[in-house]
Formats: sequence, C-alpha cells, structure tokens
Amino acid sequence: MIRLINTHTGKWISLSLLFNILFWAELVAQPQSTKSLSPLALMQSNFPNAKAVFTSKKKVITIGLGKNDSVSVIAENRFEMLHLRHRSDQFATESVPFSRFNQILSINAYTMVNENGKVKSIKAQDFVTGSVVSKNWFYDDYKEKTFLFPSIEPGATTVLHYKEAIREPRFLGVFYLNSYVPVKKSEYVLMVHQDIKIDFKIYGAEKLKIDFTKKRVGEQTVYTWKASNLAEYKSEKDAPNISYYEPHIIAYITHIKGKSLLANHAGLYHWYYGMVKDVNKNVLPEIKALVDTLTKNDKTDSVKAKTIFHWVQSNIKYIAIEDGLSGFIPRSANEVYKNRYGDCKDMTSMVVTMLKMANIPAYLTWIGTRKLPYSYNDVPTPMVDNHMIATAKIDGHHFFLDATDSYVPFGMPTAMIQGKEAMIGIDSLNYEIMPVPVMESGRNVIMDTCWIDLDNEDISGTGSVLFKGYYKSNSSFEVIEQKDKEQKDNFLKLLGWEEKLNPTIESLTYRKVENNDQHLTMQYDFRIGEHCKTTKDELFLNLHLDRRLQHESIQIDKRKTDREIEYQFNDFRCAIVNLPANYQIDFMPSNSNFQTDKFGFTIEYEVIGNQIVMKKRIYCNYLFLKGAEFYAWNEMVKKLDVAYRSSIKLLKK
Repeated sequence: MIRLINTHTGKWISLSLLFNILFWAELVAQPQSTKSLSPLALMQSNFPNAKAVFTSKKKVITIGLGKNDSVSVIAENRFEMLHLRHRSDQFATESVPFSRFNQILSINAYTMVNENGKVKSIKAQDFVTGSVVSKNWFYDDYKEKTFLFPSIEPGATTVLHYKEAIREPRFLGVFYLNSYVPVKKSEYVLMVHQDIKIDFKIYGAEKLKIDFTKKRVGEQTVYTWKASNLAEYKSEKDAPNISYYEPHIIAYITHIKGKSLLANHAGLYHWYYGMVKDVNKNVLPEIKALVDTLTKNDKTDSVKAKTIFHWVQSNIKYIAIEDGLSGFIPRSANEVYKNRYGDCKDMTSMVVTMLKMANIPAYLTWIGTRKLPYSYNDVPTPMVDNHMIATAKIDGHHFFLDATDSYVPFGMPTAMIQGKEAMIGIDSLNYEIMPVPVMESGRNVIMDTCWIDLDNEDISGTGSVLFKGYYKSNSSFEVIEQKDKEQKDNFLKLLGWEEKLNPTIESLTYRKVENNDQHLTMQYDFRIGEHCKTTKDELFLNLHLDRRLQHESIQIDKRKTDREIEYQFNDFRCAIVNLPANYQIDFMPSNSNFQTDKFGFTIEYEVIGNQIVMKKRIYCNYLFLKGAEFYAWNEMVKKLDVAYRSSIKLLKK
C-alpha cells in the first residue's frame, strides 16, 4: 500500500543573512571566549560532532477552499544546510519525492558559497527523474527527482526550495522537527481556510520545548510550531522505527464546511470502503471450481480456510505493485488468479474471494505494520495503515491471514503486524477495530541438538535442528529458497554460531514440509578446527558454539529508545559430547540461570555414561523492552557472559 508521507528534511534561512544577522544573534548569547570566532567557527563550536547542520527547516501548507467546496492543498518546503566540515559532501545528493497524489510545482536548488567576501549562488545540476524501487517491488507510483548540489565545502550552504500540490486532502503527511543532522531552527505552519477544521497530534516531543501559536489572519487560521537546537536522529541497535521516539507532527482535516472528512475512524473507513466496494463483483467460474476442488475433502470451515490460505501462499507470488489510488484498491481476484502475482492487497483480494466461495465469512482488513505506532483513535488518517490482510471469522474466532509470508502457519499473523490494530471491513456501514494478537514465545521455537566428537583440537559431529513458528518461516526463506552456498551460510546464521570459530557445514539436508503448519527439521554435519585448547595432558572444551545475547548489554545512561525484537521466542540447545576413552573429566562448569517474566536463561551440565550433556534455554517474552527493565536485562547478559566463558576441562588418563 502506497504511503504518501513526505518526511523530507528541510532547510530555510538565507546565507546572505547568515554571516550577518545569524552571526550577531548568536554572538550576543555566547560566552566572551567565543565572541572572537568567525560565524563558521562559531557554528562548528556549537555542533562539534556534526559535519553539517540545518540552519533552518520549514514547511508551510496552505489549505484553501475553492468552487463547489473543493479543497486545494499547496505545500511549500524550504530548507538550508550549512556544511561545517570536510566529508559533508555525503549530503550533496538530494531528492524530491512525488506521485499521483503530490505534484511538484517548482524546484529551486542551489549552493551558496563565499568568494572574496561576496556570496555566490551556483545552481544544482544533474536532475534525474526515476522510480523509487525496493526489494521485491515490481512497479511503484512513488518517484523522485534527484539532483546534485555543487561546490560542497566547509562554509557552503545548500538551499532547496520546492512547492508541491497535494491532490488528496487526506494526505497532509507528517513533519519531523529534527532530521539526520542537527537542526538549528525548525518550523511547521498550516494556513487553513476558516471553513476547514483540522486536528493534529504531536509524537516524540515529551522532552522538547515547542512554541505553538494559533491565530486568525483574515479568512485563515494559522497554526505554527517552532523548535530550536534539535539533535539529529538517534540511531540505536534494535530500536523501533523513528516514528516511535523522534519528534513529529501529524495534522489532518476533520471537517470541510461542517461536513466530516476524517473526524474519526468512521470517516476513514467509509473512504476506504468506497474504493473497494466494487472489487470482485464478478468472479471467474474457474476460481469457484478451484475452491471446490481444493476443499472437497475438508470437513470443517477451519480446515477449508487453511487449505485455501496455503494455496494462495504457494501459488501467488508477492510483488509490491502501487499506482496512485491502486495503492489502496486491490486488484480483482480474477486478475490475480491469471497473473499469479500481486501485492498485499491483491493477495488479500484472492484469499477473501476464495474463502467467501467456501461460505466462510471473510473481510478485507486494513492494518499498519509495527513500523507505525499510531492508533485509529489517535490519528484517523491513512497514516495509520501501510498494509492489507484478510480476516476470517470461524467458530466465533478471528483469523488474521497475511499471505505475503509464503511460510507463516495458518492462524499466525505475520510477525510485523503483531499487536497492531486491524480495521476489518464488514460492509458499507459496519466495521470492526481489534488488535492482532502477539504470538507467545512457545510458538516460536528453535531446538538444536548436536552430537560432538573430539579429534585432538578439532571437533566434528552431526546435528538436528527443529524450527517452529516464525523461526520456521524465516528458515524456509533463508535456506530452502536459496542456492547451495547461500543455504549453508544462511543456515549458520540461523544457528547463530560464532563466525570466529570458522565452522564448516559439510552437509545439510531437509525435507520440505507438505504444508506450512508443520515444523521444519534440518540435519547437518559440521567440523570446527582448532576449537579445543590443549596442553600435554589437558584439554579444554567450550560447548557454547552460539553465544546469543553475549554482547547485548545496554548502555543505560546513553540509550534513548526501547529495545525491539521481531518476535518472542524460545531457543533450546543441547550439545552431547562423546568422551574419548583416554580422557577423564577434571572440571565441569556450574549450572547457571537467570529468570524473569520477560526474559531469562538456564544452562545445565550433566554426565550420562560416557557422554557430557549441556542443555541451554534462552527465552524472550516481549516485543518491546522498556527502560525500567534494562537493569535486569544487563544482569542477565552479565551472568550469561560468565557462563559462556566457562569450559569443560579433561585430563588424559
């Protein structure tokens, strides 16, 4: 589903004034020791770690009312970036996005440099128009004009000023107050006709001072948000999407001359429904015949639904295809059936149509992935959604079916929509909003058992690993769909064995499961050279071939964001060592454990006959780990690290 959000970072202030007005304004506020600095040096002092800074970023949206109550939306974006240090030319390439929903009216881009005390403007060059493509995208309506700012050097300022017409008034988009470099001044302005009402929500600004004003100017109400001295986006490992924590504003039109547009989620739903109501009115008889054939031996609606869902997963290839309003309108099941490919909406169209032909209640369902933190109550706009799935009602239960994952088991939502609100379209008047369940850790399991033989310093052996739930889905894609070399490399990544061990997978076998509800098991032979440490009479063996979470401690004093994982999980490992006849056990590591409701581990050693057995379990029962839980997390990681470093010691007899 196309997302027409311009998160473009802006820049606005004239360089011709920068070395005069800005300099003196800054100078007044500076300590005496910095007053002798040049304007550039002063900015470098204020932003010691930045290669560049937006001296200003500003966006002004004018929402007007024309004939027949038609709404016109013009957005003016004006940005300036002051380059502070060498290697800031990484910001020389810039782009302006557009689509059928937003038309570029004008672009003015140039670099301002100081030559012999005079300001010189040099126009941007090499403008190229192209489609924005991504992995698995076949065609997309989202395009951009890309160009190059010339003469980038410390002290230069790149200026971009462009205007655009937003053709769909429901898409005012989002404005981020900060950006990927520090921002000196940020401003967002909405100039709204008196007969048009808006609402807005501010996210991620709890600790930020924002100056907000609302005033009447003639026939317009002017809303203005200003903020200063904003830090750049914070990039942290395993952080949620920036929309969860970076400061941004979402504004939307609620009423036009008293008539509701997006006053609540009912307005959003009725707009959605209006675009899909005529889809699949006529369905090919071949599709009905297919459904009858597939389900002829199925006794219950649940089994029928599972059969249909698996057929779509296996026979319709997921390829994102967006084109204007088609970003919101599914293609007909007839077209998808003939093409045998489609995007999320198209696959949903196919699933819903086939389920209905089996007399199973099924509905188109709009949903946002976990990249979007918004709810329908908070922001009843298309900003909430970027995906579509099917919902089936069977025996009083809702089944959220997303066929874009070719391997996800029936009854499990894809990992990316867990916990998100779903808008289920019943008919022209009725819809439901309900949360998609989060799959508990017991449904996502990796269980690896390996039998190890010692050969001096080398170890070798065989293993069998079971993948369940999302593990099974990921491993199917990463291994089964790849070629031999990639299969083995990806398999090692799935096992999580340390690269520094330089392990070799000598053989890898598996049997492709008949349906996606079955677990996947793979067998492998392996060898690791020089893994054991030896002396004349001693051998030290560490059985932790994987060291999951060992380096995952959190810098609590610096961490800004929650920690997010893809899904809850249980990770079981069992290593069985055949004790050589000429060795005896001299030392065994102690058992270790750390357990909370959210996360934990257990490691146990035992001797059974002539075998040493180590059993390990790591579990995580969360999707988002909050700051208050970081201390306990670090305690677990610290204890786990100690356990990982403990080795078995054997002595020659």
